[in-house]
Amino acid sequence: MRFSEIIREDSSDVTSLVLDIVTSANAEGMTSLSVDTLAKSLSAMGQEVDHALLFDLLDAMPVIDNIKDDIIYFGSDGHTDSEPTRASQENHIDKMARKQIKKDL
Repeated sequence: MRFSEIIREDSSDVTSLVLDIVTSANAEGMTSLSVDTLAKSLSAMGQEVDHALLFDLLDAMPVIDNIKDDIIYFGSDGHTDSEPTRASQENHIDKMARKQIKKDL
């Protein structure tokens, strides 16, 4: 077995472990995770990974939305920060209704 094949096998193991960790975190309601926490989790599972390899693996995963300031963002449901949430929409409607009532009085 060649060294490059060993590296590929190790990275596929790490990739599936990272995917398992991210999926578990997402199932628990988390939407972000620090790179250090992920590295420590992998280390606890017997996989020592440097940050450069970890960033390369994360960058190639479609479930990862963004990596910024050593924080991994994942699990978005398609909503961006610019889209209003249901609560903010209800709050806006409430304010408009109160304003209209004051005008009518």
